[in-house]
Amino acid sequence: MATLPIKFQIIKTLLDGGEHWNYNIVPPIQKACSMESNYGRDTINFDLLELLSAGMIEDLEQQVDEDGVFKKDFLLHKYRITDFGREWAEAMKLSEED
Repeated sequence: MATLPIKFQIIKTLLDGGEHWNYNIVPPIQKACSMESNYGRDTINFDLLELLSAGMIEDLEQQVDEDGVFKKDFLLHKYRITDFGREWAEAMKLSEED
């Protein structure tokens, strides 16, 4: 999965149709891409926001990270892929990748 661009990896992660908090999406991608720094975390989190802006994912819920699970005192977001995101993934054949 590390050979895919980060945004592709995010979409592929969300293809299961479930709801995922950013703190569950970002760390595995950080590890796969050797981006295990705060900068890497924030870069991948920004990619989530770009996919949200593009309409490929939707933001379902937010809460302040009071415990420092992901980034203390910042917003946590719960995401789900949209129909548009799923159609795009199918067109890019992401579900067929290893």
